[in-house]
Amino acid sequence: MSAKHIADQLAALRNEVRNMQLTQKTHHHELERISTTLENLVDGAEAVAETMSMLDQGLQQVLERVWHAEDRLQVLGEEFEEFRNAYASASAESAGPAGPDGETDVNRVPAKKMRNALQTVVRTCLHELMGITKNTNLPEPLAAGRFWTHDDPNDPDRLLRPRWDEWNENKLVWLREMQVQENHV
Repeated sequence: MSAKHIADQLAALRNEVRNMQLTQKTHHHELERISTTLENLVDGAEAVAETMSMLDQGLQQVLERVWHAEDRLQVLGEEFEEFRNAYASASAESAGPAGPDGETDVNRVPAKKMRNALQTVVRTCLHELMGITKNTNLPEPLAAGRFWTHDDPNDPDRLLRPRWDEWNENKLVWLREMQVQENHV
């Protein structure tokens, strides 16, 4: 073997080592890129799972509000039906004898009976807003200027806690708020 031949083989080996080092660097960079992409995918999957969990919780809250509203609507419907029956009963009792054309005066409802029926509806609505029944003691009012147990008007657990000693404050704050909500429903 000649010196030239050995020098050529060494040069070829050096080139192969350089090529292998370049290939290794390329593979290393490719592995780092794949590793980063995989980490991003895992982070993204975790974020999606967290978002799905929050959406599920939000959906459950909305469903609870709907169920609560349905329950309240059921109670109010029953109370309205009672009021309508009381009105019809009062109308029938107050109707005078038939006139010459055979009609009775159904518009003559005694004021006291009408007032009692309306008071019953208002009382029942207030009981519902306060979360109590007619046999329950009135709840303690909250601190001055506060009338609701929760600030969020959409919170199904929000209950009215009025101050009975100062009607003007009630009228200015929570009664007006109820009127605004009723107009938006």
